[in-house]
Amino acid sequence: MLLCAWLGGPLYSVPRKLSINHIEDGTCYQRWPDKDLHTFAGVVNTCLYLFIPVGIMVFVGVSILRVLNNRMKVKVKRQDRGQGQKSGHGKESVVVSNL
Repeated sequence: MLLCAWLGGPLYSVPRKLSINHIEDGTCYQRWPDKDLHTFAGVVNTCLYLFIPVGIMVFVGVSILRVLNNRMKVKVKRQDRGQGQKSGHGKESVVVSNL
């Protein structure tokens, strides 16, 4: 995984290298050799900087929620059998975290 990060990292700068910087009246502009190349670079940038990171964050968040949900189901099942009660008062208590 670390190797993929090191090898894939330079891909982030490829679309920027395809443009030509031009300074006019003290303002820097990007000139693209072709409008289709500009559109392609925009799509690549949007995917690299928005969709892929958001997709990874959603995947990781859902995975964490699944694991926590499974742990809660196990805790509730143990309590239903009487193994999770700390006192004999008959009160139910739910352990939220046991990490």
